Amino acid sequence: MTGRRGRTLLAIAFASSIALGAALAAGAGCTSFSNGDAPATGDGGPDAPGTSDAQAADDAHGEADGAIGDAGPPCADHGTVLFGPSDLSLTERADDFIAPTYRDAHAFVARTSGTARCAWLYVMSPPAEGNIQFGVYSDRSGVPDALIVHATFTNAHAGWNGVPLEPSLPIQSGTTMWIGIGPDKATLHVSSVQDAGCAPQAFTAPVQPGTALPNPFGGTMYPSCSLDAYLGP
Repeated sequence: MTGRRGRTLLAIAFASSIALGAALAAGAGCTSFSNGDAPATGDGGPDAPGTSDAQAADDAHGEADGAIGDAGPPCADHGTVLFGPSDLSLTERADDFIAPTYRDAHAFVARTSGTARCAWLYVMSPPAEGNIQFGVYSDRSGVPDALIVHATFTNAHAGWNGVPLEPSLPIQSGTTMWIGIGPDKATLHVSSVQDAGCAPQAFTAPVQPGTALPNPFGGTMYPSCSLDAYLGP
């Protein structure tokens, strides 16, 4: 129940609201907004913008995440060859194997210019354990020399496998380089292709199981068909 004091306070408040309405109607400090100019919910004027800096940062972060997501997973675009064999459409492949005590290197000539970001390897049968080491070597008078970039295949499966190079590699058309591979713990079965005929165009280097790719490669030449591996964008 409202007492006399409460009714008196209500009367004063009512009178004050009438006076304030009259002042606003006279234009004292009044600002009108059209439908398009009305501030967003929560807008308190210049000192309290409708969209906070934190909210704007979150929105920008979300847009950036969306842009990254739209690019798709790395090394998902199999088939674009910058460096490697000229024919990836083979339906018959010869099985070749590499023991964990060796690393093999095969020479190729860059087919076009571009930046290689992915290493691709066709696996006939993956090693029972361990990883596959993959590297690109410079050429020194027809011999694989210094390791330029490398990649590691983990959990490889039969068929084409793609992983990112570390780091990416600018390639100039016509450049000769070598792709070196080898398993670190168990025998790897790879695919040999007659891209340019089978000739003494490969080198093999002995290593201790579990070790990285040799640098420089060294090794000795042996007759082999081309390795079914390449570098792509």
